[in-house]
Amino acid sequence: MKIEEVIENNQNKALFLKAILLGIKYGKSENSNFYEQSIINELKKVVNNSNYTENLVNNIDTKINKGKILKDINDLENIRINVIKNINNLSYNNYNNNYSKINYLRVQLNNLTKEIDSLTQKLNTLK
Repeated sequence: MKIEEVIENNQNKALFLKAILLGIKYGKSENSNFYEQSIINELKKVVNNSNYTENLVNNIDTKINKGKILKDINDLENIRINVIKNINNLSYNNYNNNYSKINYLRVQLNNLTKEIDSLTQKLNTLK
């Protein structure tokens, strides 16, 4: 059964959306590990196959980690673009007076590039 078929019914759709909202709220709470373990235990009872449940949980964890890494890469890329713009502005205005600032920004740019590369490699290992 496809999820589209399940949520065609408004009661099922409301239950599905409530579950997502509840998951978001639990994720923000301090007891999120307790709730996660409770859900895993219930899944094991329902599915009667612990390997399937563990694979499901691992896939969810992997997807969450990928999302976090992609967000971090995107944030770092935005910072990197701003650093490049600042280097260009300082170079254009007066290179001799801004030499130390430009070198500092180049070092920061190099560090950002290394961090983006390491996160990209980490992301590729999760696939």
